[in-house]
Parts: sequence; structure tokens; C-alpha cells
Amino acid sequence: MAAFETELLGREDIAEGTASFAFAKPPGFRFRQGQAIRITLVAPPEADGKGDSRTFSLASAAFENALRVATR
Repeated sequence: MAAFETELLGREDIAEGTASFAFAKPPGFRFRQGQAIRITLVAPPEADGKGDSRTFSLASAAFENALRVATR
């Protein structure tokens, strides 16, 4: 499994209790619609029993310059 570093570009509330997060698309990153990514925070200020990683479905199109995920 390949690993990429990225940066958070922004956060947007898209519905009550639901937020969308946009990340810079790393050079060479390719995906197909329906795929998921695992996001790991580096040195988070706190973590729960599940740790510092979560898996998200990508909500952006493959041709877009940003990677977007949404979560509640």
C-alpha cells in the first residue's frame, strides 16, 4: 500500500452534523471512483481507543485537484 503526505486545505459544514474536508492531492496520487483512503493524523492532540487513523470514501472526482471526504 502506498503512503502519501498531504495537507488540509479546508473544512466545510455541508449538513447538520456533517463536515467535508479537502486535502491537497499529492503528486502521483491516482484513484478510481468508489475507492477509500486511510487518513492518519501525525501527532494528534488526542486519540481515542481506535487510534489516530480512519478510513474514508473519497467524495471528490478523480480529475479534481483536491481530495475530499465527508464525515459526521
